[in-house]
Amino acid sequence: MKYSAFIAWAFLVIVGCNSEPKIEGNPEKGSIALDFIQDLETLRFLEDPIVDFKAGAESASAEAFNFDVDNAQIMLDKIKDYGHSVIVVEDHTIVVANGKDECHASASWKACMPYVRGFVKKGELEYQEDFANNIIGTPDKQSRRIYFFKE
Repeated sequence: MKYSAFIAWAFLVIVGCNSEPKIEGNPEKGSIALDFIQDLETLRFLEDPIVDFKAGAESASAEAFNFDVDNAQIMLDKIKDYGHSVIVVEDHTIVVANGKDECHASASWKACMPYVRGFVKKGELEYQEDFANNIIGTPDKQSRRIYFFKE
């Protein structure tokens, strides 16, 4: 009897450990944004990951601004004041910027663009890692927003 109970318990543990985590229902708004900063992969389990991140980031971030060519350098300088920052383009691109001095001069953005990592949505989320200008594109009419989070 004890042996069969142990087998049943072991089976449940093994099955539970092999299942993918899922975010069901309506998770606390800010938690999606904060979870993403800690582990980029958390977005992969959401139905509409970038839209969900933006909704959570509006309440969880310390500050948020539109990001365009006119304020790019000011916003990028501000990254150093925060532990984490995230740039989102429409509903298809999301990147975490580091606060380090590593950057690449961009003529189109008129700023030194930081090294970033994140996702571009092309059906599925595709991981990208490069200088921001190479991922978020050149200044245009698309909506870009930058969120700042304290550590």
